[in-house]
Amino acid sequence: MARSKRRSRPAILVPVASMGDIAFLLIAFFVLASRFSDDAGISVTRPMSEDIDVVDDKPPVSVIMDEESLLFVNGEEIVRDRLLSTVERHLASYDTERRKIMVTIDANLTYYDFEPIAEILAETGAPLMLAGQRDPDAPPPRTAP
Repeated sequence: MARSKRRSRPAILVPVASMGDIAFLLIAFFVLASRFSDDAGISVTRPMSEDIDVVDDKPPVSVIMDEESLLFVNGEEIVRDRLLSTVERHLASYDTERRKIMVTIDANLTYYDFEPIAEILAETGAPLMLAGQRDPDAPPPRTAP
């Protein structure tokens, strides 16, 4: 019996170097397009409350006062004398509707510790949003307007 000869198919090579380039470009895009948390590395115990609203849009300026009464604006440590000018500089590029300040005060501080900071921030004219931690026994949160 005659044996039929089959033609061997050539091996198909898929270039994988271009896939690596595409993966690198996607990673670079997401790194550049994402907004990093300015507050990373700052240790703050947020006060507990049942009256906390969920905020959809993060305000452009974040002011944090940690347990040692150190001040941070968007993750950068500052002295109290420069608080107003620093916050106003950060708010300057935003329109009136977006000019909001997220204020986080450590739960271990008293009213007398943070009241002067609240007065300084009130001079900006921007609404202050106080950050806290939702009490686990509280009813479900509302959505902020």
